[in-house]
Amino acid sequence: MQYVGEQNIVDVSSIKQLNSRFRSGSFSVKYVMTGTEHYTVSGKHYPVGAGRYLLTNACSAGEIVIDSQQPVQGLCIEVAPGLVSEVLAVNQDYSNPYPDTDFHNFLTGAGFFESDYAVGTTNLGRFIQSAIPLFHCAGPADDLLLSQFFYGVAENMLCDQKEVFKYLGAFDNVKYSTRKDLLGRLLKGKEYMDDNYCEQLTITAIAQQATMSEYYFLRLFKQVFRCPPHKYLVHRRLSRASVLLQQDQFSVAEVAYKCGFSDIHSFSKAFKKHMGHNPSEEKGK
Repeated sequence: MQYVGEQNIVDVSSIKQLNSRFRSGSFSVKYVMTGTEHYTVSGKHYPVGAGRYLLTNACSAGEIVIDSQQPVQGLCIEVAPGLVSEVLAVNQDYSNPYPDTDFHNFLTGAGFFESDYAVGTTNLGRFIQSAIPLFHCAGPADDLLLSQFFYGVAENMLCDQKEVFKYLGAFDNVKYSTRKDLLGRLLKGKEYMDDNYCEQLTITAIAQQATMSEYYFLRLFKQVFRCPPHKYLVHRRLSRASVLLQQDQFSVAEVAYKCGFSDIHSFSKAFKKHMGHNPSEEKGK
């Protein structure tokens, strides 16, 4: 089923077999709900599985292959560059006469950072996930809701890509294609941490996910994300612990172990240092 709003399109698909080339001419989000879609963009292979999406821009071209015994379900969201430029213009910082020129060129040019993401790790992914019911209704979607959806896609994509643009600028003395490659590998390591932060992770395992040496990963992670991996991991654990404590369904000790801390003492010490109060004071907030 296809939903169209002016130059913006959402295709809801359920396909077992497909082998096709594509060039969208717009910003494109390939979101997979079940199964796996295989994309090749700029010579790089992206196996996009359930709960993930691939983001490309109008300069991107490639190939999609679906080969499955069961239907692979997904959304292909096409957002016109003009709508993205409109959202960018409304949200620019007018204290600087040319604040978003470089960012706009990054978004619309061949240097755009094509990548696949887990839906739970980005603003865009979480937004699309929350909007899925809009495309499960029978019959055409409401025009106003569709317009809101496309503007929401643009707004959340821009929010994410501003971070990506900042990350790419953090590399020193390397050519642009190398920056994109290194950032892609760093994000794989970071995503592994996001998916497994409650486990007892080692730098060896994380660096392997990023296909880097341990030292190189440690150095680049701190350079790009402005904090060392251990500090990032502790922050993720404490953020999750805060949510669990506020739900007030587990004891402080249970929350500590569920969030990857080896004992309640180290958890309480870290929580107070970062949050400014004891874990017990967070319960039931």
